[in-house]
Amino acid sequence: QVVAQGIGGMGESIDNVGDAHSAGVDFETRWRATDDLELSITASLLQAELDNDVVLPPSAGNLVVPKGTRIPGAADNSFSFGATYRFDAFADHGGFLGGRVTQRGDIISSLDTYKETTSGATTLDLRAGLEAGHWQVFLFVTNLTDTAVPLRQDPAITDIYTGQSLYYWGSPRTVGINVRLGL
Repeated sequence: QVVAQGIGGMGESIDNVGDAHSAGVDFETRWRATDDLELSITASLLQAELDNDVVLPPSAGNLVVPKGTRIPGAADNSFSFGATYRFDAFADHGGFLGGRVTQRGDIISSLDTYKETTSGATTLDLRAGLEAGHWQVFLFVTNLTDTAVPLRQDPAITDIYTGQSLYYWGSPRTVGINVRLGL
């Protein structure tokens, strides 16, 4: 058993739940459809479950989590599709436009809330830039649609007005510039 610092500096007990298993399939491929266009697909299917009943401590209400419950944080599926188009911009400089759609399935956040799922999300990222030799500069937008991406529900923290559990959220829409230099 390990004690870690929890929210607000309070101690949080972390314990091993016993046996669990995970089995799945990951798939990734890149295809150069033309000299200028590259497509990529990744997919993951996962089954990650407890192999025995787990009795949570009194602080979690002595809850019995049944065998076969999904392991917290493990999505049953995830998928992404990306495309990058390269072109001659000017002189010896190449240009590129790219995008990626990513989808993650739902998860459970913790064993004490195993009956509740944290919904999955779909996001869209875009980038456009220039490159030559050993450098690259590009503008990017991640989570273009500003989708609310719930990463984890925290049942220990509730809204003082509604009593609902609060969430840790993924990044909102982010716009930036990236410069890469290589030797």
